Amino acid sequence: MKRRLLALTIALVAAALFLEIGLRVLLFGGVGPGWALRRPSRFADYQSDEDYYKLARLWRQGAGRERPQRYHPSLGWVSNAIDPVTLTHSSDGQREGRQLVLLYGDSYSHCVTPVGTRFEDLIHRSDPPNPLHLLNFGVSGYGLDQTTMLFEATIDSHAHAAPVVLIGVFVDDDLDRCVLEMRGFPKPVFQLDDEGLRPSGIPAPTLAEYLEQHPLGIRSYLARFLTHGPLRHTGLGPSSHEDEKSALAVALTHRLIDGLEERSLRAGFVLFEGEARTATSAPVNDWRMTTLVQTLRQRDVPFIRPSEALRAKGAAEERDVRGFFGQGGELSDHYTPEANAVVAAVLEEFVLQLEAR
Repeated sequence: MKRRLLALTIALVAAALFLEIGLRVLLFGGVGPGWALRRPSRFADYQSDEDYYKLARLWRQGAGRERPQRYHPSLGWVSNAIDPVTLTHSSDGQREGRQLVLLYGDSYSHCVTPVGTRFEDLIHRSDPPNPLHLLNFGVSGYGLDQTTMLFEATIDSHAHAAPVVLIGVFVDDDLDRCVLEMRGFPKPVFQLDDEGLRPSGIPAPTLAEYLEQHPLGIRSYLARFLTHGPLRHTGLGPSSHEDEKSALAVALTHRLIDGLEERSLRAGFVLFEGEARTATSAPVNDWRMTTLVQTLRQRDVPFIRPSEALRAKGAAEERDVRGFFGQGGELSDHYTPEANAVVAAVLEEFVLQLEAR
């Protein structure tokens, strides 16, 4: 019996080693069939694991820049509308007596549609002339952590104008991004300990510097393939780090609200949701949304969910709300120009409500 058990153990170990070696040859040996397997999502979770982005970089054969185009040492990167040295907004100084509105967030705030169809364009060209002047500080790829950092780096340059501040959060992903030290490029993060939030990863290193200090952490590609595939929804699947993400989100939300209250600024949160969440028949209230809503209600901070307006328009016109989202390229899972127009009206109404508080 013991010999049979030993023989079985040796056979299983040998089979696992054979499969591991074979898988590595397919992934990294230049073997044609391996291309079908070279998807980072088969081996890492894009919302929790920097190895996802390291594999993506590796399988692009090292192509790409060492730093983002609009690199900033304390923020990682900024948008084309923000000076990467001074952090001055390109539309600053054009207010002409109108109420200043500052919008922070990620690509949902920034808008990925062509110039002329973004929130600020739609608000500024209204007829009669809009009493609001929107400076859009949204930056593609930001999580709630980088949004907080950019807010703190820029708000004092505008606080004298008593702006209304909108904090945009892409609920589907912005909380998850807070645990990642690399997302395409290295980025700063906040570490949370008993003393509170501490910025880390500043200045943001080049990609080569980061990868030298933090190489791929995958020990077994076979194990990763199984846990991110057949075993994903079992107890053997990868950890989502939900508790860590939730704790960071709560701390960052409180930090933002504290910063707003210290400056006596009127403010609210805009809780953006992607296509899948918006297309559901009822609002999705998972741990991400619950974490944000509970914290905002605890602090008595107003918030809106633009997906509600999109659902209402879809129902009124008897159309699928998926039509409000792009289906390919950079616009994929982002608002179309038509959706931007709907949401811009919602934002304008929200600002007017905040002014009246």
